[in-house]
Amino acid sequence: MKKVLLIEDNVDISEIYCKELKYRGYDVKAVYTGKDGEEAFTSYVPDLTILDLTLPDMSGVDVLKYLKGSNKLAKIIVLTNLDVPAVVNEVYAAGADGYIIKSQFLPSQIVDEVSRYL
Repeated sequence: MKKVLLIEDNVDISEIYCKELKYRGYDVKAVYTGKDGEEAFTSYVPDLTILDLTLPDMSGVDVLKYLKGSNKLAKIIVLTNLDVPAVVNEVYAAGADGYIIKSQFLPSQIVDEVSRYL
């Protein structure tokens, strides 16, 4: 079973994505802060990480850089509502494998995207 780490500070949104991912057969661990995401990345060892950029304790870009610094081959998809070209460029430069605008996809479509990377 493929493991997905979800780093999303909005509990309601996180629960929706977790439910959809579990329904599709993924083992999912959800955390709500960047610090918890960094720790879970090391202990949970996910096949793919879904990362929100707007976190309560630190920048999602900083989390992304930490995760990629820990494992350059880690698959990381950024899931955010920030649709700003400069941010998109920064995220890809930091090593993200994908960039998804939450408001443009249904949860089931986001899981379809996850499946493409696994």
